[in-house]
Formats: sequence, structure tokens, C-alpha cells
Amino acid sequence: MGRLRTLVLFTLAWVFTASLVNTDLSPLFFLSIQLAKDVPPRDIRLLDKNGHEHRITLSENEYDPCLSPDGNHAVFVRKIGTSGQGLASNEALTQIWIMETTAPMSSQLLVDSPLEINGRTVSVFSSPQFSPEGEKVYFLVDSASVTNTIVSLDIATKETRFITSAHQFRVVMSGKYKGDLIAQVRKAKLATGYYEWFWLVSPRGDEIDVVGQDEGDVDDFLEMYAQ
Repeated sequence: MGRLRTLVLFTLAWVFTASLVNTDLSPLFFLSIQLAKDVPPRDIRLLDKNGHEHRITLSENEYDPCLSPDGNHAVFVRKIGTSGQGLASNEALTQIWIMETTAPMSSQLLVDSPLEINGRTVSVFSSPQFSPEGEKVYFLVDSASVTNTIVSLDIATKETRFITSAHQFRVVMSGKYKGDLIAQVRKAKLATGYYEWFWLVSPRGDEIDVVGQDEGDVDDFLEMYAQ
């Protein structure tokens, strides 16, 4: 089966994260729907070159799929219910799973909820993305009313680590800054108010430099440095 070079992630939400995930892919690519928060997630399917769908999850509670750089694995988020115990009332409980693309029913749990991270109990995960080597998965947790938190997960050890607070992020998969993250960070102004620029952040969470004010600046940065 021939190799396809485009990851298709159809979304009704934010396209920014999906647009840069991975481009050198396996013979199958994802057909999925990222729905708004008030609409239930859907199951995840692989679409082959002949246009045939292959369902790879057993429930209809999965979303945010991402392929590994070599195309052999995929991660996704699964919603497992809601709970008010120690969390906000009726807050979603989610998990992050990994699977082999050639063995769809081989799913293994990577992250369960609730999760303790940086002194907070969190249960809403989204936007999992592989590191360029495929050894780590970065994801967002819904940790505050005005921003999210980027967390890294070592796939081998299952160790999680706080990276930085950010609205959204993407992993730089190639070029000079391969392995670094581009994160939209909320910062207070010297006078009053806030600004939410995009920063280049190391895998340990250190701010390297400003990328720009908007997604156009991010696209320019990637065109220059991520080729």
C-alpha cells in the first residue's frame, strides 16, 4: 500500500494545532472529527488510499488523533465520563491512549484522569502530539479559566512533567528548532491587561524567543526555520 503524505484532520474547532502535526505518514491517514465541547466526540477511523474507512476505536468517545513521525503509532484522547469528586462539577474525565496503526485493537492507556500536575488536579486532556523522535507525547490540560497547561509524557516510563502554561501549542518537527514547541502564552502587560503572543519554548519549558503576535508570524517562522 503506497505511502500518503498528508494527515487529514477535519475539525470544527481550532485548525492551528492539526495543521503542523506530522507530514511523513504511514499508508493510512486519519479521518476524524474534532467537535465543539457541547457535542460528543466521535470514533476514530483510518482511511486507506482507496477511500475505505477502517474503524480503529470501539467507542464513539475519542478525538484529537495524532500519528507518530514514523506513522507506526497513533495517540488519541478518550472521554470516559464526568465527575465532580475533587473536580469542578460535571467536569469531563478523559484519558490518552496509544495504539499501533497496523494493529488498531492494540490500544494501551498512557494517561489516566484525574492527574496531579504542578500542584493541581486535572482531568480534561486535548491535542496530544508526538515529539520528532516519537519518544514523548505533549498534550494540553484544562487547568485554569484563562489558559491551559502543556504537559510532556515519556512513553516508556509514563512520567509526566509540567512544561508551561499556554492556550495552544504545536511541536516543531524539523529544521533548526526541531523538538522545540511553539506556544501561545498569556502574559501581563506592565500597565494593565494581557497579551497572548507565540513563543518558542524548549522541551523543558524554557522560553527561547518570541515567534510573533499571530498565526501568520508562526507560519513565517516555520517557513524559514522548519524546512
